Amino acid sequence: MDKDLRKTIVRMSKNARRRAPPKDERDYFYICEECGQAVDKRSTAQIFHHEELAHLRLTEAELTDLSLAERAWGKPRSGRAKKP
Repeated sequence: MDKDLRKTIVRMSKNARRRAPPKDERDYFYICEECGQAVDKRSTAQIFHHEELAHLRLTEAELTDLSLAERAWGKPRSGRAKKP
């Protein structure tokens, strides 16, 4: 995944977490018209996946991997010098 797309995903994920939570957990999801899978609106990676034409449904393992990757992308990396 290229660096700009990764930054966009992190930014969108952070913005989504700042919003007030919906009154009902179901409001976090929508059904993909292409494959019929429920998509978590809080996961930018899921949203980008389901925007692709002729995509396949994500497996449980892929959903878990995406969730873990999104969390890792948002964490600052240790050992990197800050820019002055």
